[in-house]
Amino acid sequence: MSYNKARGDTMIISIVELFERLRKTYLGIKDYNIAEPIDITDIEFITKDFSSNKNQILYLGKSSQLLNFHGNMKGNFILINDVDLSSKLKNCNYVLVDCDEDLFELWNYIKTLFMKQMYTSNPATSLLNSLAQGKGLKYLLQIGAENINNPVILIDGEFSVLSYSTNKEIKDSLWKENIEMGYCSYEFIAEVKKIKSVKESPLSIEPYKVVCDESNINKFVSKVIIHGKVVAYLLLLQEEGEVLEEHLNIFKVLNSAITEELKSNSTYKNIKGVKYENLLLDLLEGKITEEAVALERMKSAECNFGEEIHVLLMDISNYTLNGKDKNLKASIEEELIGSKSIFYKDDILILLDKKHKNQSLDQVLESFLPFLKKKKLVIAVSGKTTRLTEIKDKYFEAKNTMNYAKKINKESFIHKYKDFKFYDILNKVEDNLLKYCNEDVLRLMQFDKENSTEYCKTLKIYMESNQNINMTANKLFIHRNTLSYRISKIKELLSMDFKEGEHLFEILYTFRILEFLEKI
Repeated sequence: MSYNKARGDTMIISIVELFERLRKTYLGIKDYNIAEPIDITDIEFITKDFSSNKNQILYLGKSSQLLNFHGNMKGNFILINDVDLSSKLKNCNYVLVDCDEDLFELWNYIKTLFMKQMYTSNPATSLLNSLAQGKGLKYLLQIGAENINNPVILIDGEFSVLSYSTNKEIKDSLWKENIEMGYCSYEFIAEVKKIKSVKESPLSIEPYKVVCDESNINKFVSKVIIHGKVVAYLLLLQEEGEVLEEHLNIFKVLNSAITEELKSNSTYKNIKGVKYENLLLDLLEGKITEEAVALERMKSAECNFGEEIHVLLMDISNYTLNGKDKNLKASIEEELIGSKSIFYKDDILILLDKKHKNQSLDQVLESFLPFLKKKKLVIAVSGKTTRLTEIKDKYFEAKNTMNYAKKINKESFIHKYKDFKFYDILNKVEDNLLKYCNEDVLRLMQFDKENSTEYCKTLKIYMESNQNINMTANKLFIHRNTLSYRISKIKELLSMDFKEGEHLFEILYTFRILEFLEKI
């Protein structure tokens, strides 16, 4: 509640907030006035000893009980309007309700608001008490679900299900399936990542609403943040009734309790799943720097990596589920036998362990290509390594490869780091790259700009096609005679031929730089 706060051990609630809630709840309100927006610390019934010198008390009663009050009346009142007191109340905060309203019902309603405010604002709530008793995540979620009156689910940053409440029925079919598997499918993750409210969600515990086409049940999500990083997500499924602001406040308190629980070494260390995933995540995040330690962890995880390892990065931002094929993770590991995949930083990472010496990497990828085409998925492939501690570097190779491919609009289902090494070099150059370009090509580009010609593009395709006239003409969708004319004109403009090897190399790398700078 935006106006509510706590001062020490005293609970307060804004008179503005309280009156607004009453106005929305009770149809029988006759009049309503805020003379001074103050905070209420307690509620009392009007008695014969009533005095108006307590300005933070909210008084309940009948207007007739104030009929004989003399002096300057100030205060905060909720009154059954059995007589007209408008002249006496002009300097007061008041709500007047119809005579047929039940005063005790009003009392109970206001008391409930106070109790809910105490629950959400006081750090010594039963949620945090349960944390202190060390009863764990499951117990916290059960308490949270009971007080929010809807099921809650906790997943880690890699979309594995950590825990969920069982005292409130989960009806959402998608989440029932996720809980049954123990993790969210890649298809599910891909669709979630496209939702606008998810993409625009803040780096805070503030709950945000998620609505998707696949389910008519609204979700509210609160990020669990430790040391500035999102380590988990707390979900509230709106299965029953309306989710009110006080529910979301309880939801945030639950998040705080869970954060403290996850900070304990034993819990936080294991929130990311099985031993294999823990090992891979620790390698990716550079937490293991000694190869001997990595090998020991590998044995403990009961996995055995071969002598040639590649990191494959799969971009799922454009992936759409097709037909009845619901488990992308299983399909990947079935296609690439012996591989393992995890969701990591918005991508799927596949650790490809090429154990068969009689089969090259290109052959493995070629056999994977039909699957990628069918699913419309694109992958980037790192260089090879034989050391586990180099997996982090290989991840960045694959990640950079995917970024370069997108930047230069390279159309392919498979992008290999070895084909993008030159762009990696360019990415490390802090100087102005244009000064390394061939001046003749830059001059040709300027000529195109001034004369609306396409000589620069023609030269680029011509060079990439090894100066093959037919191949170049086909790629440009022009007649070979038209191409021959263009090439002659280019040679004339640049005063060059295309036979000198060093000159050709300069032209080719210039086009790579211009691609990287998105100048062509």
